[in-house]
Amino acid sequence: MLRNRYEQMNMFEILLPLDKITPDPELERINEFLDEYPDILQCFIDQALTRAENSKTHGRPSEPLEAVFRMLILRRRESLGFRETSQRVNDSLALRHFTRLYFESVPTYSTLCRYDHLLTDDVLKKMNTYIVKGAQDKKVTHGTKMRTDSTAVEADIHYPTDSRLLQDSVKVLSRLATKCRELGLASGEKTRDFTRSAKKQVLSIIKYARKRTDEGMAKFKNTYHKLITIAKRCVANAAALAETLSDEATAQAAAVRKKFEQMLPIAEQVIDQATRRVLKDEKIPSDEKILSIFQSGLYTIRKGKRGKPNEFGKLLELHQADGKIITHWTNHESNVADVNRFVPAVEQHIDMFGKPPNLAAGDRGYSSDDNEKEAMALEVKHVCLPKRGKKSKERADFEKQRWFKQGQRFRAGIEGTISVLKRRYGLNRCRNRGDNAFDRWNGLAIIAYNLTTIAKA
Repeated sequence: MLRNRYEQMNMFEILLPLDKITPDPELERINEFLDEYPDILQCFIDQALTRAENSKTHGRPSEPLEAVFRMLILRRRESLGFRETSQRVNDSLALRHFTRLYFESVPTYSTLCRYDHLLTDDVLKKMNTYIVKGAQDKKVTHGTKMRTDSTAVEADIHYPTDSRLLQDSVKVLSRLATKCRELGLASGEKTRDFTRSAKKQVLSIIKYARKRTDEGMAKFKNTYHKLITIAKRCVANAAALAETLSDEATAQAAAVRKKFEQMLPIAEQVIDQATRRVLKDEKIPSDEKILSIFQSGLYTIRKGKRGKPNEFGKLLELHQADGKIITHWTNHESNVADVNRFVPAVEQHIDMFGKPPNLAAGDRGYSSDDNEKEAMALEVKHVCLPKRGKKSKERADFEKQRWFKQGQRFRAGIEGTISVLKRRYGLNRCRNRGDNAFDRWNGLAIIAYNLTTIAKA
């Protein structure tokens, strides 16, 4: 049964030095804001009701949802892990007051993790809509300006070389085979562990990859061929084990078989990719490459950084209004071009505020004649998009106007916002795993950022 909050207990409070507690002023303002706009919490409560049928009325009382929601915000605001968040709240009277736990037991890290997995992109964006409306009511933002930019949020994976992907596939399948042997579900050659054999070949690949001679390249490809052969044998054994487990009726056998069925297609794709790229020298399109056996949907992002030309993760697009409030975000499922995203950003701003902005700004990636014309057709007074490439004298004079330079100075502010999100709120690397990992990670970080921005205003 879901429980929304604990009621504050006043008994024995006189014995505690509450008058000496110095709460964080920003947390106090966030506390007041969340109380003033209960629809934000209600979005979380409504989503929690979807976890099980009749969870609102049946079963033992849950942890208070308000406390869990505030702890999730606190976790992203302070860049903490689930365990550290639970421990810090447990040790602090000020944080106990902020989370409305008072003198009750603190939810464990596993409870926080389960509720975090319930969040979806739609729920988080609905919460943010109420936050933006609250920012308007408090005159933090007026919706007269907008700026947009995109950034790469990296996945929590190692650099995706073909040899490491093959080694990871062998590791996981060998681990499952070992588990089958330990549970007494199978024995013999089918449960062989190929981990050491794969590691030996990977170390040889690293050694021969540095040699540019014909002999070195021949040894390099020959070693890759051995590693692929090992991976194929491991996959064949795993397929035989999965077929054997289909006759077992126990829950343990069913769980292992399910993991085999999840991993086998991925391992086969990794073997095919390595064979085509290394042994046959084929060029594989970016959308066909697999970058991690543990996370799907990742792709290569190139932002022109000298120190990091390739980033592996997902592209995050941000729309920001005056007052530094992020009004909308999009986690792209493919590496889309910025030039196609400017007009939708303006339309989203109009839907949020009910009026077009006086100024709409973006960097050169968003620049095109069509974008300027369509934005002007949406009644945007000033469209500030610097043109790419060589400029005519008329265009150069146009971009030297005072309003255009001021618009570009305003646009540059979103670079600072992205820097803060990456350094303070963890958007440099997504630490989540599983379904909608990037949606949960990015969405909660932006909500925590917006609440802190309102508290500072």
